[in-house]
Amino acid sequence: MIIGPPGVGKHDVCIKLAREFLDDGKLVVFVTTERSPDDIFDRLGESDNLYIIDVYSWSIWDKYTWLAGENVLFVRSPENLEEILTKIEEVIFKTRRKPIKIIFDSLSPLFLYNDKQRVVKFFQILTAKVKNEYGFILYTLQEGVHEPSLINMLLAIVDGYIQMRFLETETEIKRQLRIHHLKGVSGYSHEWKDLVVTEEEVKIVGTLKV
Repeated sequence: MIIGPPGVGKHDVCIKLAREFLDDGKLVVFVTTERSPDDIFDRLGESDNLYIIDVYSWSIWDKYTWLAGENVLFVRSPENLEEILTKIEEVIFKTRRKPIKIIFDSLSPLFLYNDKQRVVKFFQILTAKVKNEYGFILYTLQEGVHEPSLINMLLAIVDGYIQMRFLETETEIKRQLRIHHLKGVSGYSHEWKDLVVTEEEVKIVGTLKV
């Protein structure tokens, strides 16, 4: 789980990671709730190994589906949480490939259309399926819009937590990232690292290892 304020670069980290997975020949399923499929394709390019589950374009779903290629799967409403799971299974059935890499950017809009406990249950089911069947998932969550008790509940389910923040100095505003914890992984630093985000790259200044 990556948590940070809007604009800090969570989406850019997702794109960077997805690009690395694709370059390595992995199957990537990108669940998008805050950006259109076109935005994702613009940054990642089109690939037979990239599938997008679109929970963003639901309000114009009936007008937009004909524009999509076969690698875009639409969810008809953010209220249809079960449909997100169905679409992931559809990709697996179609490609006959596991494990897969799932990028879920972001969870926060789901809470606008669903009861909190319903989203938490969906989150538990999806995370369990990832651990038992799918392979890997990265979630993002907006900081400052959720109750601390909810965040703690979600963090108790995942195996890792990465924090992002803005740091204002006398001369500039920096983006920073740090690893809070990663279950089963050793040798990483808990210190904040500067993050450089441009259209071309996302670069961590320094090493994340101890």
